[in-house]
Amino acid sequence: MARLYTVTDVVNQMIGSIKPFGDESIDEERLANLRNQGELIHDLVTDMVGNLTYQGRHEMSIKQNVYDTENYLRGLRDVLDEVLDEEE
Repeated sequence: MARLYTVTDVVNQMIGSIKPFGDESIDEERLANLRNQGELIHDLVTDMVGNLTYQGRHEMSIKQNVYDTENYLRGLRDVLDEVLDEEE
C-alpha cells in the first residue's frame, strides 16, 4: 500500500533538516534550511492573520474561517509563549 504524505512531510522533505549536527559543512546547509523554513512560516502566519480582516462578517462560512484562524493563532502563541518564557 502506498504511503500517504502530509503537507508537513512534503515540505520537510523539500526544505531538509534544520537540526544542527555539530559539523560546520553540514550545519551550514541546515542553517540555510532553517532560514527557508522560518521565511515560509512567517509567510504562512501572515496569510492566516489576513483572514482576521473578515471578522464581523455574517456569512457562516466566513465566521468559521475566522474562528479557526483565531484558534490556530492562539495555539501558535501558546507554543511560542511557553518556549520563549523558558529562556527568559
